[in-house]
Amino acid sequence: MDFTISDFYRKHEDGMTLIAGAGGMARTITEAGTLDYEMDPTLKEKFFHTNFGPHMLVVTTFMYARDNPFLIMDAIKYLVAKETAGLVIKNVYHIPIHESVIRYADAKNYPIFVLDSQTIYTDRLVYEVIRNSRQMQGIDALTDETRAVLRLDLSEEELRQRVLSMIPSIQEQYYVVYLQFDNLFDETAFAACYEAYQNSDLYAPENRFICFGSGAFFVFSNESIMSFYADRSLQHIVETLSAGNVPESVGVSEIHLRLAEFRVALNEARFAALAGRTRDSEYVRYEDLGTYRAVLPFARSAEMRHFAEQVLDPLADHDIENNTALLETLTGYVLAGCTFKAAAAVLAQHENTIRYRMDKVSDITGLSYKEHDQLEVLSLAVKIREAGRLLEELEG
Repeated sequence: MDFTISDFYRKHEDGMTLIAGAGGMARTITEAGTLDYEMDPTLKEKFFHTNFGPHMLVVTTFMYARDNPFLIMDAIKYLVAKETAGLVIKNVYHIPIHESVIRYADAKNYPIFVLDSQTIYTDRLVYEVIRNSRQMQGIDALTDETRAVLRLDLSEEELRQRVLSMIPSIQEQYYVVYLQFDNLFDETAFAACYEAYQNSDLYAPENRFICFGSGAFFVFSNESIMSFYADRSLQHIVETLSAGNVPESVGVSEIHLRLAEFRVALNEARFAALAGRTRDSEYVRYEDLGTYRAVLPFARSAEMRHFAEQVLDPLADHDIENNTALLETLTGYVLAGCTFKAAAAVLAQHENTIRYRMDKVSDITGLSYKEHDQLEVLSLAVKIREAGRLLEELEG
C-alpha cells in the first residue's frame, strides 16, 4: 500500500493550499526531507545536491530565495529532474511565486503546496510524512506475510516464527476477526479504517489490523482473552474498525492458545464471515456454525464430494432438464435451519411453494425431509457442497 500525495493532502488540507501540479496527486511518497541552503548558488562549494531522490516529499521555507524569487524556478526544475514527489512551501518570507513556476509545475504534474497554517511546523510535517509512509509500507508487509501464512506449507515452528515476526508482542491467547466488505473496498477505504483503529483503545502492540482482499483481519490477543470474547467486546471491535463502512459480514474465530494454530484462526474467521452472509446478524462466531465445523476440514476430500454428488446430482440434473430450482430450494431450506418460514423469507417464496418443492425433492432423491435421519443426509450433502464452494472462495 503506497502513501501518496493525495493521502498527504487529505490529512492536511485544512492547513495548506495546492497551487500547482494537481495532475500529480497519485505520486508515491516514501521519504520526506527539508530543502534549506542546498540550492543556494553562492554556497555551491559547500553544499552538494545529494539530499533529494525519487518519491521524496520536500519541505522548504525558501529562505535563500527571499531576495531572489527567481531561484525558486531553478529549485523546482532540479527537484522535478530528481523525480521527487512534490514540494511544500512554508512561505514565512512571503516570497512571490512567479506564474512561470506554476505553469512549469502544472506541465510536469509536479504538486506544489503552500502552508497556510502557522501551527504546522516543517520538522513535525517531515516526521509525520515519514511515519505515514513507513506505516503504509508496514501494512503491505503484513498483508504479504498473512498471505504467506495462509498459502505456504510451514512447520509449526516456522509458522510460530512467522507470527512473531508479524506481531512480536502477541499473547498466546488470541482470536481473529475478519470484516468482509464489498468489492469497492480498497486501500483508501482501509486507510480510513486503519486511522480509526489507531485512534481507538484497540490499538496496542499485541494486536494487529491487516488489510486482506476486500476486507481486513483484526488479531486480538490478551492474557485474559475470555473477558474480551463477549458480545460487547465484539460489537465494539466491529463498530470501531468499520469506520462508517458497512461490512457485508463479519466472522470471528474460536479462541486459540497456540501460535501454531494461527492459520486455522485466520481461516475460521474468513469462513465464518462467508457463511454469515446468509445470516441476519452483526457477526458470526465460527463456534456457532454447527456441523460446518466438522465438515469444513474435509469438504474437498474425494469421499465427501462423492457423498454430496450421490445425493444432490439427481436434483441438479432435474433442474437442468426441467428448468426448475429444486437444488436451490433445498439449499435455502437447509441453510435457513430447516424451517419453512425462514426458508420462505430467504428465497422470497410462499411457504406453500417451499413445501411443494421439498416434496418434489423427496420424490427425486428418495429422501424425505419429514424423516429426521433422511433430512440429516440431505442437510449434510448440502453443507458439504456449500463448504466446498466457500473454500474455493477463500482460496480464490
